[in-house]
Amino acid sequence: MLNQVMLIGNAGATPQLRRTNDQAVATLQLATHRSWKDREGQRKEDTQWHSLVFWGPLAESAAKVLDKGQLLLIDGRLKHSSWPDRDDPEKTHYRTEVVVNRFRILSPKAPGSAPPATAEAAQSPS
Repeated sequence: MLNQVMLIGNAGATPQLRRTNDQAVATLQLATHRSWKDREGQRKEDTQWHSLVFWGPLAESAAKVLDKGQLLLIDGRLKHSSWPDRDDPEKTHYRTEVVVNRFRILSPKAPGSAPPATAEAAQSPS
């Protein structure tokens, strides 16, 4: 079976780094964009936001090198979760995240800066 997703998009902000059970975890929103012309020739646009999760050393790398607006290539897997609402047991919340295995910065480098970074996870928890 295969659960793999590859995305190219722009970071919505700098990653938020925290620790859970002595392991680093970083989260980031990634925007992907597409445009097309409809039957009448009018330009249409669609932007989708994706929730990314980085674990361990990959999370620490992401927090150090990623910044808002950077164009990124993301390789990971989808993870779906659900939980009941605290106030209304009839209501269920759902979330889909991309657990990142690798990323690469595709943005052109600024003069005098280091080449684009690439990072890969040694292993990815749940």
